[in-house]
Amino acid sequence: VWMLGIVGTALSVIGIINYFTDFLVLLGVAIPPVAGIMVIDYFVLRRSRKTLDESRAKGQLPAKVENWNPIAIVCWIAGFAVGEITSIMAIGIPGLNSLVLAGVLYWAIMKAYASIKKQDVITFAETDQVL
Repeated sequence: VWMLGIVGTALSVIGIINYFTDFLVLLGVAIPPVAGIMVIDYFVLRRSRKTLDESRAKGQLPAKVENWNPIAIVCWIAGFAVGEITSIMAIGIPGLNSLVLAGVLYWAIMKAYASIKKQDVITFAETDQVL
């Protein structure tokens, strides 16, 4: 307890709170795009709905999940970048800007990709390594 008290006091003297505020702003811009993508994916595009309904009926987690979704990652990076830029330039609410941009961009790219592939629902490689 003494060591943590001394370390905490030393960090407060150095002014760690100034850097902590910047870290919280960074998190406030980095996390909302994930929520925008998840909302669009589940409620608008309705991907994995059949799998989730089946697993819910069994009372279990799905046996297989997507390994990774490259379109979601690209949209997250774009949303984060726009949120960070609008944070620096003080335009609007950065977290909301990143959330909306990532969601709309994800919806547009997934719809375009689905029309190119001529499929209703796009799926990516799956894995059975569920946590």
